[in-house]
Amino acid sequence: MPRRPTHHTFSPNPNTNTRTASKPLYVVLCRVSRQSSPSASWMGALAHHWSLRLHRPLNASGSAPYLGYEQSRPGPGISAGVLPKRRAGLDRFTHVKAMSVIPGRPGSELVAELPDPPSEDGSVLVEGLLAGICGTDAEILRGGGQPPPGGPRLVIGHESLGRVLEAPADAPVRPGDLVAGVVRRPDPVPCPACAAGRPDFCVNGRYTERGIKGLDGYGATRWRLSPRFAIAVPDQLGDLGVLTEPGSVVAKAWEQIDRLVLRAPAEPRPGRLALITGAGPIGMLAALLGRQRGYQVHVFDRVTAGPKPALVAALGATYHHGPAGTLEALDLCPDVALECTGAGQLVIELAGKLAPAGVMCLIGISSGRRRLPVDMSRVGASMVLGNSLVFGTVSAARRHYEQAVGALARADPAWLRGLISRRVPLSGWQQGLARQPGDVKVVVDLTQ
Repeated sequence: MPRRPTHHTFSPNPNTNTRTASKPLYVVLCRVSRQSSPSASWMGALAHHWSLRLHRPLNASGSAPYLGYEQSRPGPGISAGVLPKRRAGLDRFTHVKAMSVIPGRPGSELVAELPDPPSEDGSVLVEGLLAGICGTDAEILRGGGQPPPGGPRLVIGHESLGRVLEAPADAPVRPGDLVAGVVRRPDPVPCPACAAGRPDFCVNGRYTERGIKGLDGYGATRWRLSPRFAIAVPDQLGDLGVLTEPGSVVAKAWEQIDRLVLRAPAEPRPGRLALITGAGPIGMLAALLGRQRGYQVHVFDRVTAGPKPALVAALGATYHHGPAGTLEALDLCPDVALECTGAGQLVIELAGKLAPAGVMCLIGISSGRRRLPVDMSRVGASMVLGNSLVFGTVSAARRHYEQAVGALARADPAWLRGLISRRVPLSGWQQGLARQPGDVKVVVDLTQ
């Protein structure tokens, strides 16, 4: 008769662990005979998985260090290449891979192996397909992000596209649908804006954001979310649905601009002029939505080569190039300006070029701290006498995601495909953080 398995139930609390850094921490869930039943073999595999995760020495701070992705090895009772009947369930539990970083620690990027996303994350289960990389992700490595409570690591990826695996009957998506996830979550108080369903205007700063602040992101092979944060993406968009999140930020900006330009009485006239600084993904999508509104669009960027000039021309817009400080030489007085770089010099130059009753929207944020000599008296006088208006915008509400989906669906698919200039596999997603000549939008293929 086979020996009965011996069970060990020791489970230390990392918050009360007082072991020294020189003593290893061992956690054994169970020990299973190699001659045991198939169900016991499954238990052995599970025990082996957790021994990989938890059988490790403490770090210098006295806590167990985070363990990244390891190659799978057959556990007790399982021969290599022989899968027990329960293996499908085990795969669901152990083989979610994700883009993981420690905020503020460059070089900490890795592919993490994680448990299946918990049901508390939401009733919509999604297979991750693509995740967009943007400047926010690089800023997180410089210290701009915040991991979830209980650990130093954060799964990044706030620009998402996935395929629904499971969804309740009352969800806005069905199994098989493409879906993008809303990034920001309301604060727990909540503030008046969050209570009204507008966490993008949160006033107390206690909001959380998937992949940025306090919540793991969508850069994983499987993730969950609540139905109210699930945005249906039409199949016709396919992979281009990964542009939904950056498109939502631009849709919110244009929604506010549409309202603000009406504050001044004016006869309707075709061809209002919009000037956009920065030809990255946000600037390109801002140009797209401007053209869809009938504006004469001009785009200013510093690069002279690569795909950007041709992409702007294909929209029927005009491309200008030059370093910051040369914008004033353009013979343009825009009715609307969208500043998408965060460069202080461009902000000042744009503010002085607006047409009467002009509106300028600030979308970009710069990580630089360069001080600029500015004649604010001249800039202020220009804005006061011209009835000009400057405002900033960040994040987006659900309706802006839906507006973005509509704008993308109306766009030329070939033009949108031109925005996605580079794809990198999940196994080497770190490559997407390094800018290369010709980059517009870099995406991570979560299926590779």
